Amino acid sequence: MSFERVDIGDSATQDRPRIVSIYAICDPATRNPRYVGKTVGSLHHRLRAHKSVAQRKQRLPIHRWLFKHRAANGSGPVIALLEIVGVKDSWQERERWWITELKLRGCDLLNLTNGGEGLHGHKFSQEHKDKISQANRTGAFFGCLVCRKEFWRKKNQIKKGENKFCSKRCYEIYQAGRHKPMSAETTRRGILAAAKMKNEQMHCKRGHDLSGENLYIHPAGRRVCKSCRRKHKHEYLERSRGKSAG
Repeated sequence: MSFERVDIGDSATQDRPRIVSIYAICDPATRNPRYVGKTVGSLHHRLRAHKSVAQRKQRLPIHRWLFKHRAANGSGPVIALLEIVGVKDSWQERERWWITELKLRGCDLLNLTNGGEGLHGHKFSQEHKDKISQANRTGAFFGCLVCRKEFWRKKNQIKKGENKFCSKRCYEIYQAGRHKPMSAETTRRGILAAAKMKNEQMHCKRGHDLSGENLYIHPAGRRVCKSCRRKHKHEYLERSRGKSAG
């Protein structure tokens, strides 16, 4: 059993109402149908859409089959017209009939269902659209560091670190405040606080006691560890001897 490729053009034009075409994607070698579907556009564009999906992601058997049988010279699986369904007829019934009929004739179809599951002409309610949109949302809510406004960021934006500010304006305000020079009084208080904290330390960074015979008061008023000072002086002299010897 074989089908020749037929290109009927767009089945929906301004001169006539929208109709549905039942088609079959056929094996290029045997011309046997491998998949049955429906379209309201041209068969050429429908086959091209199938191939485009097969190149990006092979989720369904038909996509994996198309990807496997792709050809470098532009040939490959062909599409054939089975039937043009009238406006008053049910395309779901005709699609199911063709799938059943071709299976009875021994065709190894890649359809996962018996057909007719499409939503041709169906309009989703706003509630249903909102439910689908909520299910597809991947991300989280965050609070802006400037205005404290809650905002949503997608998963890829979170990975890039774009989850701190709700807008570019808030980001610019944050940057302007971040690089604002400190006043002289703020600088003075910071220096005094750092000096006080250092004077209250009881050990140096290497763990030596900063008290008794190990404590040395520098002329500038700093508290210095004598053990570390001797170590630094010894290393300096060793480096100096090494350079002079070379």
